[in-house]
Amino acid sequence: MRYLIEFPAASDRASAGGKGFGLHQLSSWGMNVPRGVVVASHAYDEAMNDPQIIEFVTALDTNPNDRGAAMAVRDAVLAIDITPELADEIRSAWDTLENAAAQQLRVSCRSSATAEDSAAASFAGQFATVLGVVGPGSVMSAIKECWASVWSVEALTYRASHNIPHSAVSMAVVIQQMVRAETSGVAFSVNPVFGDTEQVMINASWGLGETVVSGLVTPDTFLVSKPGMEIVARDISQSKSVKHEMNDEGMVEELPVNPIQAMTTSLTDAQVREVAALAISAEQNAGSPQDVEWAYEDGSLYVLQTRPITTL
Repeated sequence: MRYLIEFPAASDRASAGGKGFGLHQLSSWGMNVPRGVVVASHAYDEAMNDPQIIEFVTALDTNPNDRGAAMAVRDAVLAIDITPELADEIRSAWDTLENAAAQQLRVSCRSSATAEDSAAASFAGQFATVLGVVGPGSVMSAIKECWASVWSVEALTYRASHNIPHSAVSMAVVIQQMVRAETSGVAFSVNPVFGDTEQVMINASWGLGETVVSGLVTPDTFLVSKPGMEIVARDISQSKSVKHEMNDEGMVEELPVNPIQAMTTSLTDAQVREVAALAISAEQNAGSPQDVEWAYEDGSLYVLQTRPITTL
């Protein structure tokens, strides 16, 4: 295929972007990664090869804070047509994923910029993620949303503050089967608050991980000592009052959590240690501290993403 890359083959960060490359790493380490593909960054580059878009981007490199030009680029990207060749590859990939799925297929489409999730810059939370996507047509629309998010105000400001030229950023897109998570969250292979390399910090809450990543809820927090895998601290949040779940139509809903469940620990001790071991394994394989997104579905632990911790 010209545009789509399966995770085991997504070894080129320039083509797969930060998230795509991270999923390649996780796959190569033998971890439990949901199935999916990466739309290579050259699909975005070709879409951006429009004279008017080039003119706007060139103006932005001269004046990095020109928000009007950025919005013009965003609108132009959302209006483009996906090429027939890319559309055919997406339909073929959808059929493959659907045939392998145990239940009705839902995917997430996540931006995977070539300049993000590196040791120098994370861009965390600044690019689009579209959840609960159903069908090839909706996937194509979600891909354009991810491409267009390169030109959001947040991404524009971040690039300007880090002296990253706007034209230097390209965008791959990860298309991945969604996990119907009962519990999910983030694990840091070192304690990022105190810089303690001998502790794993875990944030967890009910439902899909977006509630944790976006700060919608105050998650449970667990600290695990690497020597001996002892749980040395736990803070069970009383405000896990909402969760995101995917309904039968593929839409992600924000739902209230039963008040009793909201005050209950979202992970058993065994699960805390399993997630901690996952984070430690990611750090050992990557050779640097890692920020790992994970989820439990039907008692099975899935790893969704890993990236270097850039705040130490």
